[in-house]
Amino acid sequence: MLREYGVSQMPIVKPGAGHPDVMAAEVVGSVVERELLDALFTKKASLEDPLERHMSAPLPQVGSGEPVEDLMAVLGESADAATVLVEGKPTGVVSRQDLLAFLAGGATK
Repeated sequence: MLREYGVSQMPIVKPGAGHPDVMAAEVVGSVVERELLDALFTKKASLEDPLERHMSAPLPQVGSGEPVEDLMAVLGESADAATVLVEGKPTGVVSRQDLLAFLAGGATK
């Protein structure tokens, strides 16, 4: 799925969560490309393993109306990406690369 959607991080929700009405509390973890690659390279994982075995902690969350400075603070704490919430629902993922592209475009808020 990471390759299909061209992303390097993805939230994981509880089984049976009500898509498309998933709420933030239903996010139980994440898939992080960098961590999966490291686990495969060090032989701590195999391609046949179930996803749950290599699930990472949930991505930090930011509201869609929060200022860029809040996102900078979240991403500056070691997270490579954050889940974006709109009215308490996860609707997307914003990465450091996304933030850099936004700032390079001249926007500040």
